Amino acid sequence: MKQWSGYILTALSAIGFSTLGIFAKYAYMHEVTVTNMVAWRFLLSAVILWVIMLITRQKLPTVRDILWLALMGGVGYNLMATFFLNANRFASAGLVSAMLYTYPALVTLQVALLGWEKFTLMRMVSLAGAAAGTLLVALSGENEPGSTVYLGVFYGLAAAVVYSVYITLGSRVVERVPPLTSTTFVCTAGAVVQVIYASATGALVIPPAPARLMIAGQVVLATVLAILFFFAGVSRIGPSRAAIVSTLEPVSAALLGIILLGEVLTPRQVVGVVVVLASIALLQLEKSVIRDKKSAGEVAGGASI
Repeated sequence: MKQWSGYILTALSAIGFSTLGIFAKYAYMHEVTVTNMVAWRFLLSAVILWVIMLITRQKLPTVRDILWLALMGGVGYNLMATFFLNANRFASAGLVSAMLYTYPALVTLQVALLGWEKFTLMRMVSLAGAAAGTLLVALSGENEPGSTVYLGVFYGLAAAVVYSVYITLGSRVVERVPPLTSTTFVCTAGAVVQVIYASATGALVIPPAPARLMIAGQVVLATVLAILFFFAGVSRIGPSRAAIVSTLEPVSAALLGIILLGEVLTPRQVVGVVVVLASIALLQLEKSVIRDKKSAGEVAGGASI
């Protein structure tokens, strides 16, 4: 029963994260800028996460880890969120989410180049598959004059690149700091930097009433609840299985885009997205098998969102 609840919680987390782009698209209809949206999302999410931190009496990290988490949030997570939300201005929610989900393949390549992990045959196949699927998606708008698919793919991949570097460089820190604590500090740093930038550029304004509901949805469903459900899921089924279940996110984003926004994926885009997701699922499955071969007493800890 505990395992099943873990799968359900992780699936709900993936669905929650998948609503981020959907809420953004509705907010754009009310002329909300990306900078303003990111600033409010991080600020409100940080406040809620700090309340949870205080209620659960989480220990504070060391000064060194706080500084590193601040860098991760202020630069890395800020850039990733900005690129991702920009991508949703130019392409469908499912396509953008699939582009972001190439990040596990990029992380695999980075850790292999750094000599931290072996570059196995299955990982090579997964990386090649992710690249092929991305190429199919990128070429999907080549015969459509004025198509913005290229911009959506570009920003989506830029978000994936930044996120992969964020995960690779931050992996040592999140091993030492509990996930809720690290997420709170990352979000707080992101809020500080984004609010300062938005204020300096005149972008920080109170959004119109309909857009406030969309930003509230981003904060509650796509950030706080999604993160908490993911952590709860990981505690029950482990990070490897949770990572596999999380590949539901792009599928959920695509379905929500079709149902709520009337978005359409071309046959080539569908094939490309399926190839990307299959490649990432294969990669996560291989990592799960390797983890299962380790000693039964080994406990995997921490996850980065």
